Amino acid sequence: MIALAVAVIVKAVLNVVLLPIPSAGIYGAAIAGVACFFVACLIDLLYIIKRQKLKIPFFEFMVKPLVCSLVTVLTIVALGGLVFAYLPNALGALVLMGLGGLVYVAMLPVMQVFGKDESGKVLTILRLKRKKQR
Repeated sequence: MIALAVAVIVKAVLNVVLLPIPSAGIYGAAIAGVACFFVACLIDLLYIIKRQKLKIPFFEFMVKPLVCSLVTVLTIVALGGLVFAYLPNALGALVLMGLGGLVYVAMLPVMQVFGKDESGKVLTILRLKRKKQR
């Protein structure tokens, strides 16, 4: 509850600061929204670490997924102009979202985000779902 209250305050302050700036415009609201969720997640994560006395390896849980996300964003930004040159806005956005999802999923094994035991569990779950569908 405290994390959400702090996050809402952060969002309100960033909206007041960023929205009047002409170059930020509506992007300021998006930045404020992302910052709001980031602050809430960070506060919750710190609370869980302190309360449960967890030791979370920073590189494994933060850096690897962040690299996957950055590669995805760079791909979308690099191909955005090309896609929108040939496709209407709505269709172009859908294509870029699909491409971004594929790039992110492709980066997961490259960055070894999941260990062998986790990958095995995912494959087992997928196999079980296929059997239930038959």
